[in-house]
Amino acid sequence: MGQVLRNPRNAGLMQWRGQLTGVKAAWDPIISYEDWRSVRAVLDDARRRASVGRPHVGCAQKPHGANAEVH
Repeated sequence: MGQVLRNPRNAGLMQWRGQLTGVKAAWDPIISYEDWRSVRAVLDDARRRASVGRPHVGCAQKPHGANAEVH
């Protein structure tokens, strides 16, 4: 999902080999350039990354092995 939200095409920006070209795209942007930059800043913030050993939000711990309790 993060890759989709980071895509410069959303802001009407063209890209060539991973670099912005500076050429305005022929299609209308679905998000303003300013909003796209704000989204990227939030997604790229290192403080958002999960710590080693900490499960991601929404991931439940499931019982494993022969002695796992089933409810």
